[in-house]
Amino acid sequence: MKSKKKSILFATGSFFPDPSGGPNITMYWLSKAFVKNGLAVHVLTTDRGVSDNMPKNTWLNLEYGYCQYVRTNYNNLPFLLIMKSIKSLFGKNTLYLSSFFYPLSFILAPIALLLGIKVIWAPRGETSPDALKFSSHRKKIVLQLIRTIRKYIIFHATSTAEVKNIRDILGPCRIEYIPVGMEIPNQIESSKPNKDLLFLGRIHPIKGLENLINALNLSTKFRSSPHRMLIAGYAQQNHDEILKKLIHSLELNEKVVFLGKVEGAEKNRTLACSYALVLPSFSENFGAVVAEALAQGTPVIASLGTPWSILEEEKAGYHIANDPESLASAIDTILSLSEEQYQVMRKNARKLAVEHLSVDHQVPIWQALISQ
Repeated sequence: MKSKKKSILFATGSFFPDPSGGPNITMYWLSKAFVKNGLAVHVLTTDRGVSDNMPKNTWLNLEYGYCQYVRTNYNNLPFLLIMKSIKSLFGKNTLYLSSFFYPLSFILAPIALLLGIKVIWAPRGETSPDALKFSSHRKKIVLQLIRTIRKYIIFHATSTAEVKNIRDILGPCRIEYIPVGMEIPNQIESSKPNKDLLFLGRIHPIKGLENLINALNLSTKFRSSPHRMLIAGYAQQNHDEILKKLIHSLELNEKVVFLGKVEGAEKNRTLACSYALVLPSFSENFGAVVAEALAQGTPVIASLGTPWSILEEEKAGYHIANDPESLASAIDTILSLSEEQYQVMRKNARKLAVEHLSVDHQVPIWQALISQ
């Protein structure tokens, strides 16, 4: 007798092509790989960050599965999305949730369990001590709810640090450590990368951008050169205004440029043409932009708050503390590389992405987990 095709529902507050967070692109890579390997995938999400041209409130048969972008006026209370997700649970084997604290997740998880559906729940960095500082009272209430059902959940950690963080706040529970994988894109060939440094991501206090700007001020190589720091991404909590005041006070107005949102093909071109990516975050469970930069052969300076020690091992960048002095030292070092040394680092970056980061390496692990 032919076995029934395994099916999974991704229920999330945002998803590709919304550029507002790393999990959106990493879930897209994963769902696309699932479809390629014969898994039935459904995605239910809001229309946040999605083009007006994309049809809403209807199932679309896309390369990453059947996806429905639900019109949502209030993203923090997605009533219609919740209703549609509950209905869509029927007939599914597995539910994948990508946030502890989004209302959709903590409403849907217990309902799925009552229906006998396997729940795989990923906090995606939300359990780090730095992340828990924000809206801490509300988060404590949600965590107490999760503790009551933890023994029935499979928690997905994407780094070894996240394994510890989940266990520290939830106690004994089942945690599956599966690193994030990416779809390896074609490398964009540029005649010669410029020497602009790049930050690309949310402009938010947890990203450590004040430390980066202070580091630029300390970096003698950066200050005395024509090189710039490009900051690409959308701002949260008006954090860009705080950064602009700091930039002005340090007289770096001509050296630090805000690009706004950079998406799609433009994003890959920006990564490919930048001299190096800098990610100074206090905490990241993965940092998808690091993988995207490496795939374009762009070296990376990442903080110890990110799980990127492999940068040093593979000589594709630097993994350092995110205090201004350490960042300034790394910036001075990478800007002082000879052309030959720099080109070797670029080759190492691309090699690291191809050999270590492909989502195809993770698919058999996921298939085994879903089939249990």
